[in-house]
Amino acid sequence: MRPGGSRRARRYDAAMPFFRRVDHRAVAGDTRSRAAALFDMGRYAEAEALLREQIGQGSQDAVDLALLSMCLRMQGRVEEAVEAARAAVALGPDETRALTALARALLADGRDREALAAAREAVRLHPESVDAIAALAETAMDVSVPEAEAAASVLQRVAPNSSMGHHLRARVEMVRCRWPEA
Repeated sequence: MRPGGSRRARRYDAAMPFFRRVDHRAVAGDTRSRAAALFDMGRYAEAEALLREQIGQGSQDAVDLALLSMCLRMQGRVEEAVEAARAAVALGPDETRALTALARALLADGRDREALAAAREAVRLHPESVDAIAALAETAMDVSVPEAEAAASVLQRVAPNSSMGHHLRARVEMVRCRWPEA
């Protein structure tokens, strides 16, 4: 493999800025990296178990709790995901990953306006964060289509090669019923 990795892996990294692909054999000692690798492979229950063990040992880390929230959300345990994300924000109120995890958990729970507020806060604190901008575009889709469109445009400008930016832009065009542009 080339030093920079495959083109597909680079596209994936751009689309999933929070959890990048990791060779789980190379980072066997780092619990968060192993949990992130398991998350990337769709093994959410295993990632959750690792994170709960880490948290049970006294780890008070906002990123660990944000990752736990995402694992729970992907397993359909939305209420627990919201609780974990709120705990992450309490530990790290300016941590982008905690705020975006909260926004996505609230969105999954049907609390669109609260989700939008969390995503706006993430973008306010970190205006160049691809993850924060993507979360804003996702959460604004049902509440404020013009805001979702603006966020998708910013995302394409900040990360022009991001497949997430193109995907969100296409969703906006479909919501606006502009099929040729989608």
